[in-house]
This record gives sequence, structure tokens and C-alpha cells, in this order.
Amino acid sequence: MSALLIFYGLLALAGHVAEPPAVSPTHDAAEHTHLEVPTSDEVVAADIPAAAAVIAACESGEIRADGSPVVGTYSLTAEHPVSSASGKYQFVDSTWGWVTGLEPPASAYPEDVQDEAFVELWDDGAGRSHWEPSVGCWGGRL
Repeated sequence: MSALLIFYGLLALAGHVAEPPAVSPTHDAAEHTHLEVPTSDEVVAADIPAAAAVIAACESGEIRADGSPVVGTYSLTAEHPVSSASGKYQFVDSTWGWVTGLEPPASAYPEDVQDEAFVELWDDGAGRSHWEPSVGCWGGRL
């Protein structure tokens, strides 16, 4: 069973979605997508759906004035202004290639591919150090 199916199965079991969201072939970089996701600050690292939602919000979504993420917001086509990081989870090009075997950038791929790469790299929380630069946003939430 693919990691993506497990990801959406966990969301469905938690009552957050009935089925995987449809993937649109194009996304406006300025437009954020919203999913029903957990908003609790008591999320454990192994809870992949919640972790994905928080990391995506911190990396490419909306951030409140107090620095907290608006969980459920993200941009599939976000591009970091200085580094090669891109996409929903801001994969750096070298990490994207290493994890997926695909040509970067991450932002060139649909949501399901980006989600599967997150699940692979997150590794039930063992891979959280890859998102250490944004710990000020997600720290204490995962």
C-alpha cells in the first residue's frame, strides 16, 4: 500500500476527510488550498496527517501575526526567495531528488507526489530535522 494511501486513510479514520482531495493540474502560486485538518497544539510527531498539515502551513502557508501557522493553508507552487526550496513542504532541490528520484523542483509536481515525499522524509517523525529551520513556527505543535 502506498504511503499516500496510508496518509489519506489516517485522515479519514480521524474524521478529517472522506476521500483524498482532487488534484488540480495547475495552481496559482498566490492561491492557498485549504483542507480540513487537526488544529490541536497537542499533535504527536508520528501523527502524519497532523504533522503534514502543520509543516505545510509553516513552510508555504499563512502565518498569523503572532508567528503561529494557519493550519490547513499551503501553496503547492511556493518558491523560497533565496534557496532552492519549493513546494508545499519547501523541499530543497538536492533533498527532493534524493527522496523521490525525480528532477527538481518540488513545486513542479502535483500534491499527491509532494505529500508522498513528505511521508517518506518525515519517517514517523524521525525526519523532523529536515524542517529544523522553521522550528520557530512548528515547535511545540509536533
